[in-house]
Amino acid sequence: MTTQAMTMPEMCDTSRMLLLTLSLASASSLVGDLLELHYGSAGAWSDGATAVGLRASLDGTPVEFLYAGDVYQVTSLAYVAGDESRFFAVGSSVGSNLIVQGSEDLSVGSTLSMAWTYRTGELEIVRTESFDEAELALVVTYAVTNLSAAPVEELRMLFAMDPDQDAVFSANYSTLNSVEDLDGDGVEDWVQALGPDSGVALGFGACEPSAVAMGFYSAWQGTSDVDVGLGDPAGASGDDALGIRWTAPDALGVGESMAFRFVVAVDATVLDAVDNFLDVASDACCDGDADGVTAEACGGDDCDDLRPDVLPAASDTPYDGIDQDCSGSDLVDVDGDGEYAIEAGGRDCEDADPGVSTAQAEVWYDGIDQNCDDNDDDQDLDGYVLAFDCDDTDPALWVDCPTPDTDDGEVTTSGACGCASSGAGAPSALIALWATVALRRRPRSSPARR
Repeated sequence: MTTQAMTMPEMCDTSRMLLLTLSLASASSLVGDLLELHYGSAGAWSDGATAVGLRASLDGTPVEFLYAGDVYQVTSLAYVAGDESRFFAVGSSVGSNLIVQGSEDLSVGSTLSMAWTYRTGELEIVRTESFDEAELALVVTYAVTNLSAAPVEELRMLFAMDPDQDAVFSANYSTLNSVEDLDGDGVEDWVQALGPDSGVALGFGACEPSAVAMGFYSAWQGTSDVDVGLGDPAGASGDDALGIRWTAPDALGVGESMAFRFVVAVDATVLDAVDNFLDVASDACCDGDADGVTAEACGGDDCDDLRPDVLPAASDTPYDGIDQDCSGSDLVDVDGDGEYAIEAGGRDCEDADPGVSTAQAEVWYDGIDQNCDDNDDDQDLDGYVLAFDCDDTDPALWVDCPTPDTDDGEVTTSGACGCASSGAGAPSALIALWATVALRRRPRSSPARR
């Protein structure tokens, strides 16, 4: 596996391409009663014109969670295509080498929602933020689709930001940072940053805790490394960025999609922020892939809530190791004859025909290998197919023109050919003929001398 760095000409070409694609997207905002989200032209949480990113109204007081003087909010992406590693990022203070295709306001009624679409050479990435206009928690969803002609491997994504909620209150740019296991199951599911002076809290809550890593890192200025180390400061104060990194559970096949989702919650206290997360997660995290089916963990029928192409109504693709229709296993016996296909490690040589399996009796010479032994026209297994075997039930007989057969020394015709015996001696009729000739040629005895 090799890592390719961009050359200066390539960077210039990318910059020109971004200038073109950025014209498709303009700065936009989602403004609710309690929460506001303001975007830059590439979709980062920072509107340069208004110096506002993520803002909340807490007890009537506006709180800005991203310091306008040095905004840091980033999405990083990495994967392996072929034998090359690819790295991409979009965000404030780090620039962008993703192709920004545009944004779309998907708001309906009291639900505010914005979708940003990005492209790489192989992938389409759609990031969606949604929240109720009366809530203090928003749901972030990433849906990734492989548009290339080959699988993409080692896919991972990082969402991170530097929280500065006390910057306005007391010019304090540090927060009290920790990673928590809210439900006590041994898997961390919540990462929180508290304003040391205000007590105002911001946190990320994981919908699929086992699929993500969460934590903090200090050297965040200009950092877009998707694999940056995420630690737990255990409540210590620091000017740190908090991040959540998702790693795909397996390769992303051609045309396949995967998704992951998490919740960003804020409030005047950490307990209220946690409550906001749990309230929203009870619904939002139960359909992490946004396919309209509730996850099994929430009592639903979606057996893989990270993949929108996996749900009970889907058609299962045989032999790919993925249970697309949530039946409990991958489809490995298409014809339902009780035998796994060869493609799935079984012995059924024709998995579209229930009349073909190793348990079937062979119907000779019909062009179908019913019992999967790769033989339909050599019944006696003498190595000669019917077209060259005058008796395909006797392994001692087969066509071998023009040698006489073993029965009477004469050519027995089957079409234009005759039969000979394998491993037999000289024909009996010929032996009798040779004996007669020999007797006739025996020299006479000399007469006795007198």
